[in-house]
Amino acid sequence: TDMKWLQGPLKFAGNNKREKSSKTNHETTTVLVQHMMRWLFVQFIVPLLRSSFYITESEFSAKRVLYYRKPVWTIFRSIAMKSLLDRQYVEISAIEAERRLKQQKMGFSRLRLLPKTTGARPIAALSKRELLDYEIDTIFGEKVENLKSKLVPNRIRHQLGAEAKFRATNTILKDTFDVLKYEVSKHPEASGSGVFGVSEVYPLFRNFIRKVKTGYKNPNLYFTSVDIHHCYDTINQSHLYKVIESLLSEEDYLIQKYAVIHPCGGNDRLLKKNVRIVGPPEKFNSFQEVCENLSCRFEKSIFVDGSNCSVAKKDEIFRLFKEHLQSHMVVAKGR
Repeated sequence: TDMKWLQGPLKFAGNNKREKSSKTNHETTTVLVQHMMRWLFVQFIVPLLRSSFYITESEFSAKRVLYYRKPVWTIFRSIAMKSLLDRQYVEISAIEAERRLKQQKMGFSRLRLLPKTTGARPIAALSKRELLDYEIDTIFGEKVENLKSKLVPNRIRHQLGAEAKFRATNTILKDTFDVLKYEVSKHPEASGSGVFGVSEVYPLFRNFIRKVKTGYKNPNLYFTSVDIHHCYDTINQSHLYKVIESLLSEEDYLIQKYAVIHPCGGNDRLLKKNVRIVGPPEKFNSFQEVCENLSCRFEKSIFVDGSNCSVAKKDEIFRLFKEHLQSHMVVAKGR
């Protein structure tokens, strides 16, 4: 009612009653409102907030978003980065970064800081593809001191003289991850009590309850909740690498790629899910076998054969995993 310009010319029927808007007019009005709201947020509200605040979630505010004034966030980031460089990260020179980008298959990830009650948690954006822009005429030229890394908007990427695009870390490690999941599915005991998601918690808990009921009479159960200080930061990487070495049982792994198009709940929407099947090359699955297996998980679905297979070699998996553990680079703003 406050947007009278959207109502169009007023038309009245008998008894001074206003005529109902046609379906076409209503749909057109809806589209206009959507465009206006999109412009209001994208072109006005969001740029205004970004110019004055650093906006982020935090560990202590649940789903509530926090707004830090830019000068306050700059001080917080400086203190947090100093702490991270003292205990966790090592700052490298531009020449060393250039050498690694030339020799490694792994690129780099962008680092962001998530505020905590006791400091900041560093989070690397492993799923985003990054663009490295060089303010020089040739990539990896002699003027290494002018090397600068930044995210560049899509509309001006083609105007730059020198740039290099790097695949997302998760994309590079996708085959490695699929192979490890395959080996863990063959040897569940290798992951101990670890799970890949919330859906895997209940089966482990159910098996534990069954063992308790069959093995003990009126047992006294004690439960504890613990939080390991800097859990992932203090993992023994050499030991982890040895565990992975003992886990891989094949020299080559065949990865078959398919797609499943299935309905989303009760809505009239279709979702596409990529399915990757891993195994030794001699155990190639025909498309008919794949469809029969997938039909147990997906009902009323369309299965698509991408005719796309790849082979992951054991040595290459080890090399990528070692790169990711020991020499993966992250880029932080101002560093």
